[in-house]
Formats: sequence, structure tokens, C-alpha cells
Amino acid sequence: MTVLRWASPLLAALCLTPVALAGTVAGQIACDGRCADYLVYLEGVPGSFSGQGQVVKLEQKDKVFIPHVVPLLAGSTLRIGNDDPFLHNVHAYDEGGTVFNISIPIQGMTLDQVIAGAGVYALLCDAHPEMSAYVVALENPFFAQPDETGAFEIVEVPEGSYTLVALDVENDNSVRKTVTVGTGRVAVDF
Repeated sequence: MTVLRWASPLLAALCLTPVALAGTVAGQIACDGRCADYLVYLEGVPGSFSGQGQVVKLEQKDKVFIPHVVPLLAGSTLRIGNDDPFLHNVHAYDEGGTVFNISIPIQGMTLDQVIAGAGVYALLCDAHPEMSAYVVALENPFFAQPDETGAFEIVEVPEGSYTLVALDVENDNSVRKTVTVGTGRVAVDF
């Protein structure tokens, strides 16, 4: 028998769709001082998820994209800002070529770009070739970036068996492990 709980008091009050109990996936990744280049996420989580209405920020400051790796839920809006007193652009590529190329010529200016499809997008500034970053658009909200020590935690994961992926975004290298999530905490190290 599956035990159910309400996703929020409002849903409980309205007697809407209940969700299965959730657990946590946590662990450690050996990232050799490059933890900001890594992302940990779950594949195979059932359901339909959309980032519509969510805004994630990317800044251009001192000729650097901040942060270097931007995880988001597919459908989210990437809000790109220029904090420098000169022109920048954001030229995004996927495996098929250019996805978008937008100019942000004025300091303090921001532009919004919806990242519609799941995948890894390489970002460059054509005006400053030393600038690069990555956007990783995911199919579900069950992801985390490790902290500077390599620790990560993904919370409120529905019960089930999934593939946990540790992705070194900069080097396009990944390791996969099968995890079974219950109502408690699952420890997984890479």
C-alpha cells in the first residue's frame, strides 16, 4: 500500500491530487577543486515538468559569465545581464549549431531568453573570446550543484528507481548510478 501525503496544505484543503512520499538523494562527488563545473541530476522521474515562469540569472562581469554552469528546468527564462561598461553578446550553441545570439550593449541592461528544450548549451561572447559558460536545461527539477567540497543534496524526490547522473559539464563527461529512493535519505558518492 502506498502512503500518500499532500503536496501543500492548500491542495489538501481543496482535495486535489496527492503525491507519493518523497526522499532525499545526497552524497559527495570528487570534483578536484572544480565543483562549480559539475551538476548532479536524476533521469527517469515520471511526470510532466515545466520551468515556465521561473527566472534564472546569468551575469557578465569583468569579462566573465557568472555562474560558469547554469542549471535550470527546461522552459525557464534565462535573464542575462551586462555589468560591464562595454558591449557583450551571448552566443548559444548546442550540437546542432547556433540556438540564439543576442547582444547586450549597455551596462546594467538585461535580456530574457527562454530555454525551451532540454540539453547542454555552450555560451560564448563573440566580443570577448575568453568568456564561456554552460546552461544545462533539465527535464525535471531534481538536480543540484555540489558545493565547494563536492557535497550535494536533491530533496523531495518521489519514491522510485532512477538514474543519478554526475556530469562534468566543462569536459562533457558523466557517470551514472542507479538509485532507489524511499521516504528516507539515500547516500550516493561519485
